[in-house]
Order: sequence, then C-alpha cells, then structure tokens
Amino acid sequence: MIIRSGSCLCGKVQYSVKDAPVRIGLCHCADCRKESGSSFVTFGIWPRHAFESTGEVKYFQGRGFCPECGSRIFNKAKETRSRSGSARSTWRRATSNRSANSG
Repeated sequence: MIIRSGSCLCGKVQYSVKDAPVRIGLCHCADCRKESGSSFVTFGIWPRHAFESTGEVKYFQGRGFCPECGSRIFNKAKETRSRSGSARSTWRRATSNRSANSG
C-alpha cells in the first residue's frame, strides 16, 4: 500500500492518503487560476476513508486553507480532493509483500 503525505507551508496542517487516487486531473477554471496564481492546478481525488489529516483547517467556498500560513490544502466532500503541489516529493510505502521495484 502506498501512503502519500503532505502539509501546508508552515507544517501545522498535515494529511495523508492511502492507495491510488480515484482520479487525477488538471483544472484551468477561473477560480483555480485565481486561487493558485497559475494557468492550471493539478489535483488527485481519494475516497474519504483513505484520507487523514491533523491540524486546524479553515474553509472558504469549500476550499480548505491553513489559518496560519494561508496555504491551500484540500477540499472535503464525499471524496477528498488534494492539491498535488502540497504533497511531499517522496512517498513512503507501507509494509507489503511487494518488491521495492514494483509499481
């Protein structure tokens, strides 16, 4: 099982997601462009049961932010949408019978 983890810029909000995302994507709607300051946003969506977080999160129009540093982190609904930019570049693999070279 793969566990992906990430945090806000200051580290007060942390999260992890287990296994593969239900789907991944890019969004270039006006809201995502304005929020990110970029031409698009990358994201992954996981089922709620695969998601865990710690720390206080403030929400504005369904979007989750760290109240301390203002980092945009995730949305919570029936599924959790995580901004891939907030994920750490290294992923940890939980104990399994898979070899280190397997997907």
